Formats: sequence, C-alpha cells, structure tokens
Amino acid sequence: MTDIDRNGLMLGNAPLDSVKKYYLYFDSIYFNPEHEPYLLQHDHNFSALFEKGIMKFLPVDKIKSYYEQEKSKLKNLIDSEEFSIFFQKLSLIYLEKNQIQTAPVMDSAYIDTFYNYSKDKKHREAKVLDVVLGEFPYIDDEEEPFEKIIDYKEDPDTRKKFLALRNWMIDIASKELESYEIREKLLHQLDEYRQHLEYHRMKHYSSGFQTLLSSSVYIIENLTKLNFSKVLDKVCSFQSRSIALMEAEMKLPGKELAYIQEVREKFGK
Repeated sequence: MTDIDRNGLMLGNAPLDSVKKYYLYFDSIYFNPEHEPYLLQHDHNFSALFEKGIMKFLPVDKIKSYYEQEKSKLKNLIDSEEFSIFFQKLSLIYLEKNQIQTAPVMDSAYIDTFYNYSKDKKHREAKVLDVVLGEFPYIDDEEEPFEKIIDYKEDPDTRKKFLALRNWMIDIASKELESYEIREKLLHQLDEYRQHLEYHRMKHYSSGFQTLLSSSVYIIENLTKLNFSKVLDKVCSFQSRSIALMEAEMKLPGKELAYIQEVREKFGK
C-alpha cells in the first residue's frame, strides 16, 4: 500500500454498483473489457471518465504477450488455477511489473479463494481494503458529478484524513485478523469517533449561537460608531472558534477513520 498511483483492478466478480464509490479510494480504476456493456449502461459519462484517466481498460493484448514471454516462469500459477482466476492474477503481475501498484477489488466471499487461504501480506491487505470499501457510501452515478468528488479529493484537509486512513489500514493489515474481526474494530473505532465528533460539534454550535446573539448587537453598535477595529476583533474570534473545532476533531479517538465519516456525510444518502 504505497501512497503513489492508487489503482484498483475490478475483477470479474467485483460489485460494479458504483464506480464513484471506488473512486473515493482509488485515483484510477482498471476494468476488464468484458465490463464495457455494463459500464455503458450505467454511466452516462463513460467516455469522459476514460479521458480523465479515472477509468481504464486492461491492455489485454499486452498481458497476453507478457504471458507468452514469461509462461515458463508462471508454470506453477498456470497449473494451479482455472483460466479466469489465472488471467486475473496474471493481470496483477503484469501491472506490478510495469510499476503500476494495483489493488484488486472483488466480491468479499471470493477473497480467501483468490489468495488460496495463504494469509500472506497481499491477502491481509485485500481483506482490509474490502472491509473499508464496504463502509463507503453508495453514490448515484447520475446525481453526483465526478467533478465534485475530484474537488473533494484535492482538498489538503481531505488528503490528510485519507492518509490517516491508509496508515490505519497498513497497521491492521500487519496483523492476522479475519474479516469479521477487522470489521468489528473498524465499526467500534468509527462509532467512537462519531460520538465524540457529535459532542464537540454540539458544544461548538451551542456556544457559538449564544456568542452570535450577543455579538450581533455588539457589532451593530460598533459599526454605527465606526469602531471597525472592535468589529474586526469579533469576526476574528469567530474564526478562532472554527479553528479550535478543527483542532479538536484532529485529536478525537478514532480520528484515523475520519475520512470514512466525512465521505458518508458528504456523499451518503
């Protein structure tokens, strides 16, 4: 899980209910050309997404050529897998050989079989990713423009929260946990963060409302007297309160999962 070129590969049985949901995590998403009919049917901006580099098709011909060159080295893989699984694994190997770090996305029930119950690093990472993506909101492909998600992901604060989530995922993937254990840990920490967040927001807005009522009279009075410096002081105090709330949110228990909570609030229905 490096922090560069976050690419996803949608395997044959991956749920394709919302490309935008996966784009909240990945910067670009590879598809098998066999997915084209589905994508054409469910996304009206299909061609635009390819132009932006958000969606890409696997270079099937190049992967086949790579196989012909390297098939002697891949004999164990060929002998142990049915063709569909073999091609999916070959695609991942090809992408990695070309310095394209890629994470496979698949149906949850398929993960253990895909990795032959190995519990190695890639297997553990796939289980963590599956649990995290499962907590992302469904985004209607017709209602939410991609530009809104792109702008959101480019925000520096969003970037910090996403990197904190990635760090949490790396830590969890270093342990040999079952998917249900990962999900329980995530839900516990997320619920803890949500409760503290709601408390701090209520406290902030409650006291802010009281301050606003008293300050409105103060501001109007000083504007009529042309005491602009006092008005400016009051405005600055409001900004300071907003900064204080942001600082408090950065210290809350479960803050590593703030990205999940935020995308739910912004894009969830």
